[in-house]
Amino acid sequence: MAARFDDRRNPQCQPVLCVAATSGAALDPCDSLAFSSRGAGSACTAGCIFSPAACLGCSEFGQSQHLPANRRCLVQMICSLKRRFDYLFSKAQALILLAFGQREQALSRFDRMLVLLPMDRYALASRAHVLVQLNRLDDSIANLQQLSRVTGTPVQQAAACFNLGYVLQQNGRHDEARPAFEKATEHQPCMDRAWYGLALVLIRQRQFHEARLALQKTTRLQPMSPYGWYRLAEVNLALSEPEKARQVIDHLRQFEPKVAAQLERDIGLSVHLQVNNRHVPTRDVAC
Repeated sequence: MAARFDDRRNPQCQPVLCVAATSGAALDPCDSLAFSSRGAGSACTAGCIFSPAACLGCSEFGQSQHLPANRRCLVQMICSLKRRFDYLFSKAQALILLAFGQREQALSRFDRMLVLLPMDRYALASRAHVLVQLNRLDDSIANLQQLSRVTGTPVQQAAACFNLGYVLQQNGRHDEARPAFEKATEHQPCMDRAWYGLALVLIRQRQFHEARLALQKTTRLQPMSPYGWYRLAEVNLALSEPEKARQVIDHLRQFEPKVAAQLERDIGLSVHLQVNNRHVPTRDVAC
């Protein structure tokens, strides 16, 4: 019995990673960190190494001292540099811990980064990815929902929405995954993974006409990937159009003969029967 086609090996189903291997990607916040001086009493949570009398940005005592403007600016700059260093040090620790498989400890470093920069896209995305690895899907979903509300470039927004849809789908929350995938395609219409994820949700909801449109988008964007073609053949068969399913198998055989053979084994008999039934004339049965 042939093994069933497995979407888990499909790169179109995989999330957009934001830790370790992609630490230099566009989501890296270090290119645009804006560590501004915090208000009274708040910067000490960042672990300021300066005494209250010296750091105007870290204490009410310092704020009450009427130091010259140039002195105040210097102290604020030093506090900002301290927070920046603390952020980068926590990031380096997280990446090293992940390299050694210490996910729980790495998670605490990402938490520290979010204390320093609460709406940091890199820390939010990385934290969500680690939570998935720890099988804490609900926590990861909450993290990704927060990330999807952070303003970013269309590419960043699309990645956040796709990751949210992907984790929702893995958690069995398919109805919630659909709008996430739809938003991803709005932000980045050429994101084939988002169209494929949307198609899988629509297939599960038995909305086959809409699923076929999404799969046609997928195959146009990734014409040499067999996964979209495979699902398109299944959808054509579900819509009682076996001729179109057969055409997909013939097309797939041109560049992925093994997948085409597997597809033919999986649905070939059904296609053969439906095609034959359409050409067999009905007969009156004598009573």
